[in-house]
Amino acid sequence: MRRSLPVFIKKKMLLLPNTKKQIINWVVAITIPSIVIPLVACLSDYGLSNSFLIVGAAYIAYVVLWALGRAGMFDLFAYQFTNWSYSFRKNSPKKYEDLTEYREVKTVKRRSSKPAWLPYIIIGSALIITAIIIWAVQYYIDQPVDPSAAEEIENLIRSL
Repeated sequence: MRRSLPVFIKKKMLLLPNTKKQIINWVVAITIPSIVIPLVACLSDYGLSNSFLIVGAAYIAYVVLWALGRAGMFDLFAYQFTNWSYSFRKNSPKKYEDLTEYREVKTVKRRSSKPAWLPYIIIGSALIITAIIIWAVQYYIDQPVDPSAAEEIENLIRSL
C-alpha cells in the first residue's frame, strides 16, 4: 500500500519574480557589509567606525549613481560607447540610429523595471548611523578625565 505525501509537501511555494528579486537584493545588501567591514577593520589601520562609514557611504553613493543613471544622466556616454563598440564589427549595422532612439528604448526599459533601492538606502543609512555612534562612544571614552570635575561630582554625591 502506497502512502501519499502530506498536502503541504505536495504544494510548491512559488515566489513572484519581483519578490525573488527583492529577497536577493536584501541578501546581497546584508552580505557585502558583513564581509567587507571585518576585513577593513582587521586588515587596515582604519577603526571600526571608519569601516562602517566607508561601506555605508559606498552604498549611498551607489544608490545616487544608480538614480542618476535611471534618470538618463549617462545616456550620451552609453550611446557613444555602444556606437564605438559596433564600429569594430565588420558590416554590422548600428544598434541605434541616433541618441533620441537610444533614449526612447531606454525609457521604455526603465519604465518596465522597478528599481530595488530600498535595501541599499536602509542598510547604508544604518551603517552610517552606526559609524557615528561608534565614533561618539570611542571619542568620549578616550577623553581624559579632569580631576577637578571628578572632585565636584564626588562632593555633589556626598551632599545628597
